[in-house]
Amino acid sequence: MVAIRDRLVQLIREHEPDCCALEAVIYVQSYKTAILLGAARGAAILAAAENGLPDFRICTRRIKQATVGTGGARKNQVAFMMRALLGLTETPDADSADAPRDSR
Repeated sequence: MVAIRDRLVQLIREHEPDCCALEAVIYVQSYKTAILLGAARGAAILAAAENGLPDFRICTRRIKQATVGTGGARKNQVAFMMRALLGLTETPDADSADAPRDSR
């Protein structure tokens, strides 16, 4: 988790964002996955706090609504929009670009 925090701090310093947005609640069926995701979220929250960034917890459906235009967007739709919005040369892996569909 230190590596996650360190990389996020590096990105924050490089890009100088005004705030940090995080998925509000992550629903998972596996306790092992829940523990890992919780720790990663904690690293992100810590990185934001250490750099004076306010963090906002936003539900998955709102994030999808804002980026794709529909709260029920599928992973591949979110990945395509992330490529377009961020000016990426390749479409990111669907799991990298989107929260699981069940996490509403």
